[in-house]
Amino acid sequence: MKISVFGLGYVGSIQIGCLARLGHTVIGLDANPAKTAQLGRGMAPVREPGLTELIAEGRAASRILVGHSPTEAILDSDMSLICVGTPALSDGRPDDRQLHTVIDQIANACQSKQDRHLIVVRSTTLPTTHDALLNRLRAAGLIPDTAVGYVVHPEFLREGNGVEDFFDPAFLLFGGATASDRRLLDQLYPGLEIPVYHVDRATASLTKYAGNLFHAVKVAFANEIASWSEALGADGRTVMELLIADHKLNLSAAYLSPGLPFGGSCLSKDLAAALQAGDGRGLALPLLAGTAQSNRLQIETLATRLILLPHDHLLLIGLAFKPNTDDLRDSPLVLLARRLLDGGKRLRIYAPEIVHEQLTGTNLAYAERWIPELPSLLTTDLANALSQCSAVLVGRPPTNVETKLIQSNRTIAYDLARVAEWPTTVGTHERGIVQDAPV
Repeated sequence: MKISVFGLGYVGSIQIGCLARLGHTVIGLDANPAKTAQLGRGMAPVREPGLTELIAEGRAASRILVGHSPTEAILDSDMSLICVGTPALSDGRPDDRQLHTVIDQIANACQSKQDRHLIVVRSTTLPTTHDALLNRLRAAGLIPDTAVGYVVHPEFLREGNGVEDFFDPAFLLFGGATASDRRLLDQLYPGLEIPVYHVDRATASLTKYAGNLFHAVKVAFANEIASWSEALGADGRTVMELLIADHKLNLSAAYLSPGLPFGGSCLSKDLAAALQAGDGRGLALPLLAGTAQSNRLQIETLATRLILLPHDHLLLIGLAFKPNTDDLRDSPLVLLARRLLDGGKRLRIYAPEIVHEQLTGTNLAYAERWIPELPSLLTTDLANALSQCSAVLVGRPPTNVETKLIQSNRTIAYDLARVAEWPTTVGTHERGIVQDAPV
């Protein structure tokens, strides 16, 4: 396959060397003539272990070509990989001007191209930018997914390990590929056994951001924990080494599923203790402080959206902070119920695991503090409650029996906890933090 690559920075240069090794013919282009000159001499435009050898090898075999005309390169290739930089502007927005320039060049060239051209964007940018680029193609008379293909293909390459990561990534991610695009993309990595995921363009774009943001959070978290530990006389490095030794919870998928805010007697209490201890020693812990603030904001945002829904009679399924328990302490569902009642909603609560007469101690005190009217709100008759409500708020994974009852009632259900996939036969439902109106 013949591929034109726009941008000879870290990402683009690695694409050129590695794709040539895989047997493709690659045309490299860049607005900086110094970079194309280096490529022409068989040299890597950037320093990256193993890349110089790949570039030299590909150039000697005539699998790496230097492009001087964007139009000629596009007309002479099956697809274009866009790998130009998107540096941050002073206000934090990505500078997408190079992306716009390349898209305009491709749009201009495709006016006179007979075959359908596939655009593959490897540059990191936001979904809104992709929308703008697609609009530029439409303005040029090219209908995306028809006259041209447009696929978001994020890269997950680490500087210093880019060549290694190209040939052995965790997975390949493509956003917005049509069936025709997929047939061509299937030829992009011959011989590499790599899991492939196809999603929409926005999801592909934000997955790249989510990965980088998670890395940033991990670095900041490790440093805050180390600073806090050492301020209290502990060995911060050892604390972190022991933390990551737990692959059941700490280094796992546990707690990384979007859903309701955290609650319970442990997380909030220990977070508050850490922040107080830091304050007492003049130690700022902004990441941990922001975590508490973020959790409160999630509850408030959810409550506000639910109050704005056009439903007066609501049924809440679940109340404890964790399924299969009766622990109401710091439960986000308890706080949510309070906000809904204060917002004028008529509420019933189906939580058969909660028996008010059996609540004791701090558990009972928490319930009485936030929902003193709880006994009158609880019901054990789900079928009857469903018949009287206009919408269901699912705050925990429903049992099979509960799911069938919701299904038979055809009540609008809002999946607050982002629980397991709903059967397609269930009535109208919303996944995740609810939207402003039901679908």
